[in-house]
Amino acid sequence: MASHKQCKPYGNPATAKVFVIGHDPTLQTSPTVADYAFFIDYIMKPRPTLKAERTKHDFALGTYIYIKALCGRSISFEDMYFTNLCNRSLDHENKGMILIDKRIAGQGIQEIEATLREGSFQVILPMSQQVSYHLANCNFVKEASSDRLVTFLKKSQPKPEQAKQGVYAPVGAEAFVDVCGNTYTHRGGVPVVPILHVKQWLNGFTISPKYFEPMSRAGKNVRRVLKG
Repeated sequence: MASHKQCKPYGNPATAKVFVIGHDPTLQTSPTVADYAFFIDYIMKPRPTLKAERTKHDFALGTYIYIKALCGRSISFEDMYFTNLCNRSLDHENKGMILIDKRIAGQGIQEIEATLREGSFQVILPMSQQVSYHLANCNFVKEASSDRLVTFLKKSQPKPEQAKQGVYAPVGAEAFVDVCGNTYTHRGGVPVVPILHVKQWLNGFTISPKYFEPMSRAGKNVRRVLKG
């Protein structure tokens, strides 16, 4: 079972332009919990010699390269802010995506909203279907009542039986394809572009080739927003 260790956000809200929202510190079943979201602090360290530490470093570097590829040359590491919807580890007994329940998601969104008020962010990048589901379900975006997002919310609800086991399995197939890469608007006015989780990006969109076009659109939309 994973210990309920806290994972901290990384970045300076006062200067950051890009707000990246991940899932939780134990996305699948690994007991490892990062000190900072995405192990992103490892970028500031020399590449470790020990394999376990080197894996963390390379994941952090891959996360930065991913966001940099979406944002373009004008955005630096210092322009990025990294956090998770849930910054504490979550337990479950079975294999699969860990479920973030509605209460925990609500707490995470409150923390995210507080950070957004501290800065002047230009774009928000939520990673993964479950993160985007919770944000839309809590009216984080103005378009939550649109036909497309209403359909997405219906298809992205967790299956009850799996939810009892702490696993997130959406009731509908590939619902995220319909929202990934599109531009929505946070209720405070900041553009929101849902994207694949970095693990899927690093694995070449192995879940479905249908994401090639949405992710291409995501990059275009993000760079358009940042050019302003």
